[in-house]
Parts: sequence; C-alpha cells; structure tokens
Amino acid sequence: MCREMCCCCVVPTRDPTSILLTQPPCYMNKNQHVLLAFLLLLLGPAGFAQTTLRIEDAATFSSGFCAFEGARQNSYTGASGGYYINLQNSGAKGINWKVNAPAAGTYTLAWRYANAGSGSATTGKVLVNGVTAVASASFPKTSSWTTWTTTSVTVSLASGINTVRLETIASSEFANIDWIEVTGNSPTAASCTGTPPPVTNYTLSTGNSPLAGGTVSGNPAGSSFTSGTTVTLTATPAAGYTFTGWSGSATGTANPITITMDANKTLTANYAAQAPTQYSLSVTTSGSGTVSGNPAGGTYTAGTVVTLTATPASGYSFSGWSGALSGSANPATITMDASKSVSAVFTQNTGGGTADLSMIGYATGNGGTTGGTGGPSIVVSTLAELQAWALTRENNTTPEVLYINGKITSSQTVLVTIKHGANISIYGLGSTAELQNVGLNIRNYDNVIVRNLKIHEVFYPNDALTLDDVVNGWVDHCEFYSKIGAGIGVDTYDGLLDIKNGSRYITVSWNYLHHHMKNMLFGHTDNSSQAAIDAPMRITLHHNFIESTDGRNPSLRYGAVHMFNNYFRNITDYGVAVRQGAHALIQNNVYENVKLPITTNKFDGEGFACESGNIFSNSGANSITQTGCDFWSSSQLPYAFSLDPASDITTLLPPNVGVGKVDVGTPPATRAVRPVAEAKGAESLELYPSFPNPARGTTIFRFYLPSASKARISVYDAAGKQVAVVADRKFEAGAQQLPYSLGRLGAGFYIYELATEGGTIRKTLVVR
Repeated sequence: MCREMCCCCVVPTRDPTSILLTQPPCYMNKNQHVLLAFLLLLLGPAGFAQTTLRIEDAATFSSGFCAFEGARQNSYTGASGGYYINLQNSGAKGINWKVNAPAAGTYTLAWRYANAGSGSATTGKVLVNGVTAVASASFPKTSSWTTWTTTSVTVSLASGINTVRLETIASSEFANIDWIEVTGNSPTAASCTGTPPPVTNYTLSTGNSPLAGGTVSGNPAGSSFTSGTTVTLTATPAAGYTFTGWSGSATGTANPITITMDANKTLTANYAAQAPTQYSLSVTTSGSGTVSGNPAGGTYTAGTVVTLTATPASGYSFSGWSGALSGSANPATITMDASKSVSAVFTQNTGGGTADLSMIGYATGNGGTTGGTGGPSIVVSTLAELQAWALTRENNTTPEVLYINGKITSSQTVLVTIKHGANISIYGLGSTAELQNVGLNIRNYDNVIVRNLKIHEVFYPNDALTLDDVVNGWVDHCEFYSKIGAGIGVDTYDGLLDIKNGSRYITVSWNYLHHHMKNMLFGHTDNSSQAAIDAPMRITLHHNFIESTDGRNPSLRYGAVHMFNNYFRNITDYGVAVRQGAHALIQNNVYENVKLPITTNKFDGEGFACESGNIFSNSGANSITQTGCDFWSSSQLPYAFSLDPASDITTLLPPNVGVGKVDVGTPPATRAVRPVAEAKGAESLELYPSFPNPARGTTIFRFYLPSASKARISVYDAAGKQVAVVADRKFEAGAQQLPYSLGRLGAGFYIYELATEGGTIRKTLVVR
C-alpha cells in the first residue's frame, strides 16, 4: 500500500497495442501529488499530444491489424516478432489498420520495412477511410532484405475510428512491411469490426487573378473531397505572367501547395504580368542619309512590326537595304522576333549645274549688305561669352565680325537678343559651329550677315533665328532643324527662321532647313495695322533645301518674296502660303512629295502667286486663286540673277547647302568679350543697365566679371538707405544675369550697386 494518497494518471508506454493506465509512484509526497494533479488539469488531453501507438502484424487479425493482401512471412530475419507482410509485387495490394483517434487532427504514420533489390525508392499510396490521403509515400531502398529502416508520412484523422490503408501503386517489387506506428493525440488500436465515422465532404473552389493569368490544377482533381483528404494544387502561369502567391484559405508562395480538406476552402492563385520580351533594332547607314522608324525607338516588344523609311541626304539617293532587310522597297517593314541589324545604303548623285555662292537678291540692294566687314573680330565659344557680346552690341554701329567656335548649348531654352545697332557679321568657324536650344533674335538692326552656322532644337517660345526690323540682311549656308514626329506637338518648337516687322533687302540662300513643323514665317500677324509696316518687306529665297517639314515653307503676309531654285521635299502640309495681299514670284523650284505646294487661299486674306518653270513630283495640286504676275516689274526685282534649270536642282542643291560649304575665313585678330568697357576706357569690372528699366514686377541685373570673384549686388533708396541685397556670393568669370523680384520695393527712384574687390559701380533703377 502507498503511504501517501495517490491518483490515477495516464502514462505513455511502448506497449504495442495500448496506452497503460497506472498510478503515480507511491514514493511521491503529498505536495508532489498536488503538483502532478495541477499539471494534468492544466495540460488536459493536449498533454498527450505526442503519444505513439505501434501495431504489429499478428498471426490473426486482432485489434488494430485488420486485413492484408499478400503473405505473412518470416523468410528474412530482423523483423519485429519475426514476421512481416509481403504484398507480392502486385498492384493495388495493401494492408489495413484501424486506429481510434480521440480528436480529429494531424497524425504521423511510420512503417518499419526492408526494401532491397534494384532501383531506388518504391512508392505506395496511403488511404484514410477510403480516400487517398498521400498519393505517393516513398520507401527508399535498403542494402538488403534483412536491413530494416523506417519511413513516415503525415495525415489527417477524423475523430473516432479510422481505417488506414497502405497500398501498392504498380505491379513491381515493393517493400516488406513489419509494423506501423501512429503518433499523435493519444491514438489507440480499434476493433477490426469498428465502423469509421460518417464521411464528411468539403468543397474546394479555386480561381485565378487576373483571370487570364494562368490555371490551377488539383491532385486529386475535383471540387468535393472527403474530410481529411490532402489535395495538392499547382498554379500554372499563362504566357507572359508569373505566379506571385496564394490568397484565400491558404497563403504563401509555395507552388505546388498541399492543403487538407477539413473545411470548405477557397484559394486564388495570383499572377503578375511579365515584362514582355524586348528586342533591339540597330540601324546603320552606308553613304549619307538617315533612317526613321515607325514606331520610333531602338528597342521593341516581341512581334512589333517596324516600318523603316530611308531618307537620302543632300546629293544622295537610296539604293537598298542590307542586313536583316534586303531589296530596295522604301519604306520597308521588319518584324521584331529577334534582335536585328539593318543598314540603309545611299549612293552619291552625279550631274547638276555649277553652284554660284555669291550674294544675289534683295540683299544686294539699298547699298548692299556688308555686315561687319572691315571691323575687328571676336571669337566666342560659350553661352556666357555670346550673351556678353550681345550686350555690347546694343546701340552699337561699329562694324564687327563675331566667330562662333564649336558647340554652344543650353539645358533650358535661351534667346540671345542683339538690338538697336548695325554692321555685324556672325560666322560659324569650320563645320562644327552650332547653337543648340539657343536662339538668335536680331532686332532693329541694319546690315547683318549670318553665315555657316547651325542652329537647332530651340524650344518654344523662342525661334532659332529671327530678323525683326532688319534692313539689309543675308542668311547664307546655315542649317536649321529640330525634330518632327511622335511626341512632338505644334508648340514644342516655334519657328526656324522668322522675318518680320518690315525687314527688307533680305536674302536667304543655300540653307538647309529640315525636320520641323513651323518652318519660316515672313510677317508675323494678320492684324491690319501691321500692313503698312510689313508691306515694304522684300525677301529673296533661293537655292535652299527644305525637307521633312510640315508648313510655313514659307508663310508670307503683306510683303513680297522672290523664290527660285529651291528644293522642297517631303512636306506634309503645305509649301508656300501667300496671304493678306502678299506677292510671291515662284520660279524653277522643285516640289517633291509635297501635299500642297503653292496656295493663296489656305488662310483668310488671299495673296498672289506667280509661278513658272517649277517641277511638281508626286505632289498635290496647287491652290492659286490669283497670280498677280504684273506686280513683278523690273522695279520690284532691282538685281541681276540667273535661273538654274529646275531639272538640275535635286543634284545641285543637296551637296552645296548648309554649313561647311563656304570659307568664312579665319579671324585675323581676336579680343576679349568686353567692347563696352574698352570703348569707354573703364575698369575691367562692368555693370550694365538693368532690364527692363523702368521696371514693374521684376528686373534683371546684368554685369561682367573679368575673373571668378565674390560680388555683392545691393539696392539703395533715394535717401541712401540699403533696402535689399540681391546677391552676395562668388560668381564665375564672364557675363552674369540675376532676375530679381521688385515686390518689396515701392514705386520710386533707386540706386543699385555692384561691389567687388576690383571696385564698385552704381547705376539707377526706376520702379513703377
């Protein structure tokens, strides 16, 4: 008898068929009994969550071991109890056990087995209550039939009696099975005559997001499953999609995913669209010309059909394609099913007349156009130097030649204005002088020459080159362009060459203007008050090559223009539009692939167009409502000229227009960009008049520093009191411009001061 009070408890045992009820040892004292009772109360049934039940293969069917197909043998040693079950290498043969589970849950089934022979593992399937719980249970090979090991799977058991069956899949060699162990929440061996609980079925719904993203398959297939069935779901993405994870009754990114049907469940496979396959298209040229693609770009989605159009440069013709394209079709299409390289071959034209590059036309009248001939020369190579030079030319009539050396560019559109003066030549040095996003506005200036200069991609609202109230001007051998096509709107850029406000005695010759929407505007408004100002406009437009533009080639109001020996190619809207009573004499030009070559009535206020000797190739019909040829008497053409045959123009012009075709000379001497200071004998420091002045709202303080230094701009009222500091910092050398808001200054008279280590300069400012 125990000396202390004892209580019954359940203790796991290794008994093959039962869980043993026993008493706690009598050597436990009272306090230990209380503690044990407390632990049992705390743990409850969960305290036995990992007990193990072993069921041997008995000689007769008994509790737990209930049926098998095959033979109970003892040919090989090492089996527990000496015997094992041989399923005799047949398909759909198995062993049945019955297990009682006190509560539904997950249990581990383990078998002791031997599996010699050739090959690797053999597999069987596990059924619980007649439903496949594990479709493929692996039994790896052992070294011999007397070498025993274990393998295990996890299944779900229902509460109560469960029939567990291990069954062969194929009619091939299978393992010899010794015993089964069931580990879980206190399983016990059940009577072979016991009945499993009623089967409960649950539904499984699957979906895809997006619907076109892929498909979901199940193993076993179906949508209704017996309770405890394990189903493996596999998401298969559609082409162009990637599986990203599951949502609903299960989550995560495992694929396949295995779920246990212990309730109705819904799972959605989620997908993300893949970036489409991209291929590159490399286009090169042999000879001189360009190739455009539609759609544009060098990288394309697989399957894209690209249309390539070859455009010969001046003096060249398209010969054909090589590389991934062949033949001479133009345009040609290519399908992007791989990265490809294409080359367009251009050959140089032969024939044509002889180019006369001397000045002719209206610029020779009114005493002629000489520009800055005879004056000093200056070279600029930066935007700051160009701006500083422009400031020095304000109200300046001293002849001067400006040479632009190399490329001057700006990240933001800039307009350099040269105003109120006379007698300048602006030359580009060599063939590399260019202004990018930097426009020139020459206003109220006489005797101006601009030659051998490239100006391009000047963004709205600025024009590339403007002659505004210029008397005697020559624009010769320049190149003007921007871009045209996808993404370029009507207000991306403004004009390439605008001539307005009564500018007269102007010649525009041997220029290359291309790839732009609003090309040339001669006369800037329909306002009738402008008629008296613009009616004296006289412009000669000869030997210019104009291609791949939209309109304004040119658009002419009020004045008169003489157009001869020009080459217009690939014009998508209209060539010359003569309007508001303007007159145009149009002789021996070539219009090739021009939608509307000549019109007098496209816009309100009709003009006059007298045309003769022109060649129209693959172009639309003209729309000329009035000719006005009697206007062109000798008094309206006060200069000598000769017409090249129109048939020569397509070969004569392209090789001879644009930059690098004329020698503008080398500057014989250069000097610093400081003509104002030198002319006045002032110190090297320079403070220019603010602009505007008088001012309202904002003004711009402008000054020049000969070297990088600290400078302070201050503003004082009429009493001498400092009222503002505009800037107090170090500046780089050169011309400087500081916009300043006048909002804090009342109307009145002020003094602004530039102070540096090199001196102090003051000027006046009037605020309205």
